[in-house]
Amino acid sequence: MKKRFQFGFILLVMFCVAMSAPAWAKKEGNPAGWSQGKKTGWDGGSTPPGLAKKEAHQAKKEAHHAAKKAAHEAKANQPKIVIS
Repeated sequence: MKKRFQFGFILLVMFCVAMSAPAWAKKEGNPAGWSQGKKTGWDGGSTPPGLAKKEAHQAKKEAHHAAKKAAHEAKANQPKIVIS
C-alpha cells in the first residue's frame, strides 16, 4: 500500500511540474538581438537568402497558376463553331 501511494504521489508531482504554466509560457518582448540595430538580409537584402528564394518561388508559382487559369477561362469563353 505504501509503495502504491508513493508511486501515485510521484506521478502527481511529475504531472504538476510538466504542466506548470511558467515552464511553457512565452516570453514577452522582442526576439534576441532585436535592439542591436537594423535587421537586413545578406548583401543588403530585406530577407535572408533562403527566405528570398522561397518568396520568389511562391510568386512564380502564383503567376503560373494565374496564367493557367486565364488561359482556361479564355478557352471556355470562345464561341463554339457548329458545322451542320
